[in-house]
Amino acid sequence: MKALIALVAVLGTTSAFACANFAGSFTCTIEDDNYTYNVLIEQNGYNFIITDDEGSDEFVADGQRRSIPNDTNMRNAAYVASCEGQSIKMQMTGEIFDDETGQSFPFSSNMDHNLRTRNHVTQTTVLEVLGQTTTTVTHCQRN
Repeated sequence: MKALIALVAVLGTTSAFACANFAGSFTCTIEDDNYTYNVLIEQNGYNFIITDDEGSDEFVADGQRRSIPNDTNMRNAAYVASCEGQSIKMQMTGEIFDDETGQSFPFSSNMDHNLRTRNHVTQTTVLEVLGQTTTTVTHCQRN
């Protein structure tokens, strides 16, 4: 799921643009804490599979609302992803589940994955949980 939240990218209508080519193997670094991880992106048109050390996630960037299966940390979640020029934009909503307290907290997330050059992707993620907003910038370099 981190791959989906970390890389994926969305605004509600189907884009008239084809998706830029994001396929490949990348080394990504989160700007504020220098956390580095490897990502493999497989792409077939608007269909994406993103694999990192936590597993694989799939998404479709066609502007349609899609549900995300519940897991240990996220419930009642959905996303809309679309291609816009050299970017993939994604909006996610749902609930973050806390195992220790048994409580769920609503969240929303906006992501913009921008193919700056053939070898460099920048992702900006804005996450809001309980009125707290966090912005994360991740830089990915093609291997």
